[in-house]
Amino acid sequence: DSTLDLIKVSFGLLLIAVPGLVINALELLSLLVYPFSRYAYRLINKVLISLHWPILVWLTEKWGNVEIRIYGDNIPPGDTALGLLNHRSDIDWIIGFAFCGRKCLLGGLKVIVKTGHKLIPIFGWMEQFAEFIFVKRNWQQDRTGLEKGLKNLNDYPRPFWFIIFPEGTRYNASRKEDSQKWSRENNRPVLEHVLWPRARAFQMSIELLGDTLEYCYDGTMAFERDVSFFDALRGRGNTVVHLRLRRYPMAELR
Repeated sequence: DSTLDLIKVSFGLLLIAVPGLVINALELLSLLVYPFSRYAYRLINKVLISLHWPILVWLTEKWGNVEIRIYGDNIPPGDTALGLLNHRSDIDWIIGFAFCGRKCLLGGLKVIVKTGHKLIPIFGWMEQFAEFIFVKRNWQQDRTGLEKGLKNLNDYPRPFWFIIFPEGTRYNASRKEDSQKWSRENNRPVLEHVLWPRARAFQMSIELLGDTLEYCYDGTMAFERDVSFFDALRGRGNTVVHLRLRRYPMAELR
């Protein structure tokens, strides 16, 4: 079994790495276009990334046997939207990717992520070309960069989705206790299955992208069994993810 697992993981990593390095090389070449047309540069990278990230989705859903069941409001293709998701698992970001890929080009996905992502080979480099917003999870240090990144999205080719994980960190038992303690001390509802959200990035997104974004998606994920990405690479995800979505016109949130 260990030998078979090694073969499966190696296959998955090669499937990510080889096309990924080709895409990275083409992304570097796209910088030659930038001085002449920022719009064309963005479209090129939107398409390039949309050629690679579906591999991650396939490895999770098909190879890793992770089933995604979607409930709630109908989400039509083509929205330019702000998405709010809970941070529940090692692969919850791929679940977001999977749903985005069903409705919008994956290269049009934007996410707030930790600055350390920049150092991740292949994928972290793509995130920079995709114009993700990188933060250190320190509001004083992040505020200027977040504001600049959000303003830059106002002229990004539509449609695109901008995703926030309002909890700011992944859910676990220790963080749940800390969140519930804070809730009691501040007379807030005590949440059982999610952490108390951090609202500053959401508020700034509404203020700076309010005229660009058309809808807000409020999504909550629940995993029947927690799995890692390496579980999926071994073909042993074997779980069901339930994703419930609500769709609100941005005009209702201003």
